[in-house]
Amino acid sequence: MKTLRQIVLALTLLGAATASAWAVPLLASKVTDPRTAFDDLTIAAANLGYAIVKMQPVDSALTKRGFDDTHVRLFFIGKAEAVREAEEKAPLLLQMLPLRVVMIIRKEEVVLMSDDFDRWRQIFSDSWSVPLLNRWEDDVRTIFLEYANGSKH
Repeated sequence: MKTLRQIVLALTLLGAATASAWAVPLLASKVTDPRTAFDDLTIAAANLGYAIVKMQPVDSALTKRGFDDTHVRLFFIGKAEAVREAEEKAPLLLQMLPLRVVMIIRKEEVVLMSDDFDRWRQIFSDSWSVPLLNRWEDDVRTIFLEYANGSKH
């Protein structure tokens, strides 16, 4: 049986080979428990001025409806500066805020995944939107790297 890490690596390699047709969202993974993963995500986001504004436990909503527990949580992270800048420069991007982070819990491993910023840049390709999307992608990449490598408390 393949581990989640092997599957993610295979998808990443496939994505790199077909980047123009299918882009891969940002991913970060580490061996930890869900509570520590949440704390580390919170700290990594805060280090860049972001806060978790909402957590949606997708798994509990599904189990209430009779489905198996998917061990998936959806986090929304945001900062006021990003909202203000989008309001001023690219109001259509407000629908992308707050940024979404999916947390997938697999045994001892907790994986974070972002939206696909390449796809967003295809949809919002004007000269004001692209720099904002690039900055948000860089922020999420930094948050994910800090999450995976240990947060700076």
